[in-house]
Amino acid sequence: MATGATSATVRRLGSLVVVAAVALAGGAAYLGLQRTMMWQMVETQAQDWRFRLRGARPPPANVVIAAIDDATLADVGTWPVPRRVLADAVNQLSSAGAGVIGFDLLLVDRDADGDDPALAAAIAAAGNVVLAVAYRDHAANSQSNGATPAKGERDLLAPPPAVSANARLGHVNVVVDADGRLRRMLPTIGAGEQRYPALSVQMMRQYAETMSGAPNASTALSDAGQARWLDFYGPPGTIPVISLADVLNGSAVDALDGRAVILGATATGVGDAFATPYATRLNGVEYFATALGNLLEGRFIRRDQTTIAIDTLGVILAIALALAFVRLLPPVPALGFVIAGATGWLVGTQFLFVQQGVWLSAVAPPLALAITAIGALSARLIAMRADQRDSAARERNLRRYVAPALADDLARQERPDYDGRSQAAAVLFTDIAGFTKISEAIGPKRTATLLQAFHEKVETAVNQNGGVLTTFLGDGAMAVFGLPQPRTDDASRALAAARALVHDIDAWAPLRIGVGVHFGPVTIAQLGGRSQRQLTATGDTVNVASRLESLTRNHDALIAVSTGVVEAVRSGGRQDLLVGVHHVAQEHVKGRREPVDVWVLPARADDSRGAA
Repeated sequence: MATGATSATVRRLGSLVVVAAVALAGGAAYLGLQRTMMWQMVETQAQDWRFRLRGARPPPANVVIAAIDDATLADVGTWPVPRRVLADAVNQLSSAGAGVIGFDLLLVDRDADGDDPALAAAIAAAGNVVLAVAYRDHAANSQSNGATPAKGERDLLAPPPAVSANARLGHVNVVVDADGRLRRMLPTIGAGEQRYPALSVQMMRQYAETMSGAPNASTALSDAGQARWLDFYGPPGTIPVISLADVLNGSAVDALDGRAVILGATATGVGDAFATPYATRLNGVEYFATALGNLLEGRFIRRDQTTIAIDTLGVILAIALALAFVRLLPPVPALGFVIAGATGWLVGTQFLFVQQGVWLSAVAPPLALAITAIGALSARLIAMRADQRDSAARERNLRRYVAPALADDLARQERPDYDGRSQAAAVLFTDIAGFTKISEAIGPKRTATLLQAFHEKVETAVNQNGGVLTTFLGDGAMAVFGLPQPRTDDASRALAAARALVHDIDAWAPLRIGVGVHFGPVTIAQLGGRSQRQLTATGDTVNVASRLESLTRNHDALIAVSTGVVEAVRSGGRQDLLVGVHHVAQEHVKGRREPVDVWVLPARADDSRGAA
C-alpha cells in the first residue's frame, strides 16, 4: 500500500514539474516574441481596439487649439501665414491671458517681408512662447526607444535666433509605429548637450511657471529618453478648437484666459496629419495638444517593464491553468473554464486601461490559454482514441476467448455480480462419438481442422440460442444457459441449441455426436489460479448433464435430457422442441444416489422440425 501511495505521489510531482516547465517555457517564449515587430503590431492593433471600445474621454479644460483653418486662410489670403499676422496673434493671445503659447509651425527662414522684428517683439512681450524645432529626416520607429543619433546644427530646422531669442524651443519630431500609426510622444531628442525637449514638454514647463500651482513637467518625466504612449482623448475635434481668425478679431478672448494654447494648421491641404487609434487622419496640432493634455493630467498609457512582467506571469498562469483544466475536467467543462478565463482577463485588463491607463496585453495570456487548451485537448483526445483502440482490441481479444454474452460484464467489472451466485440453469454437454478412431485415421493436422470446424458449429448453435460456452473439452464442449442472468426459458433454449447442433452436424459431415442436457440448481464460479481463470458452473446439475451425454451411446440417441428439462420446456409452451423425444428409463448416474429419468431423441428420429 505504501509503495502504491509513493508511486502516486511521484506521478503527481512529475505532472507538476511538467506543467511548470511548459508554463515557464511559454513565458520565456513570450518575452522573446514581444520584442519582435510582428508581435508589437499585433499588440498595438489590439490596443487601438481598446481605445475604440472605451470611446472618447473629456480632454483637459485648459488646453485649446488656435487653428489656422480655412476661415483664417480666407481672411489672411496666403500660406504660410505672414509673421506680422503671427505677431498679432501672439499679442492677442497674451492680452487674453493665455498661460502658454505654443507654435506647431516651423519658422525656419528669415521673413522676406522683414516682419521678424515684430514677431520677436511680440514673443518678448508675452514671455511665455514656445517655438518649434525639428531634426531634418528624423525617423523613429516602433523598435526605437526615442533616442536620436548625434546630429549637427545643419540637421536642425529652427527659427532664426533673432526670433527665438526670448522663446523656449521644443521639438516637433514624431515616432510612427510599423503600421504607420502615431501612438507615442518623444519627450526629448538629440544627443549629448544638444538635446531638445518636445514642444508639449516645453509648453508644460512654461505653463507651470506662468500659472500658479500648475504641475511641473520636469517631475512627470523621469526618463526623458523613452517614448511615452499617449492616452488619446478621441477622434479629431475632441480637443476644443478656436479659429485663429476669431483670435485675431478679438472674439475669442473669454475662451483663452488661463489656457494653454497651441497654434497650428488645420486648413484643407495644409499642415501634417497622422493615423491614430481613433482616426486615419489627425492633424499634427491635435496630436501635440493631446500630448500636452496628458502632461497636464500626469497620465500617459503605462506600458513598461512592469506591465510586460505582469503579461509574462499571465502567460505562465494561463498555460498552467489550461493544462490543469484539461487534465482534471471533461472536455466541455474544460473549454468552458478556458473561455471564462480568457474573458476574465480581457474584462480585467480593459477595466485597468479605462480606469488607470494601464496597458496589459489583450492578446498574449488569452492566446496562450487557447493554444495550450487546444493542444492539451487534442493530445488528450488522441490519447483517448488510442485508449479506445486499445480497449477495442482487448475486447476483441476477450471475445475470442469469452462468450459474447459475458464479455461486456467481464470487461466492465473486476468481479461480476454472478461470480459465486447460486441459481437454476440448463447445462449442455456435447461430444463426438468415436473420436479416438477418427483422429487416428485422419492424422493430427486434419484432426485439428475437424475440431476447429466442430467447435465453430457448437459456438454458433449456443450463441444463437443465448447460451454461454464455458469450456471446450477436446472433442467436446460445455455450455450454460442462464448467464449473465437466468431466464424462464433457459431449458427451452438449451434444448433448441442441442437440436440445432445435431441437425447442423448431420448436414455437414458424417459424424455422430451426443448431446446431454440437464436443468437444475448450479453455482456460477471463477475457477483457476491467480493469473488464469475461467468462468463455469458447478454442482450436481453439471455432473448429470455430462452423464446424460454419455448415455446417448447406450440408447443410440443424439440427445439425452432429464425430466427436469422436459417439464421446463413444456411449462414454457415449447412442445415443438419435444417432437421425437420420449422417455426410455431411469438411469443410475455415477456418483449420484438418486436415479435420473432419461428422455432421448433417437438418431433415426431427428429432423429439422424441432430445430430452433
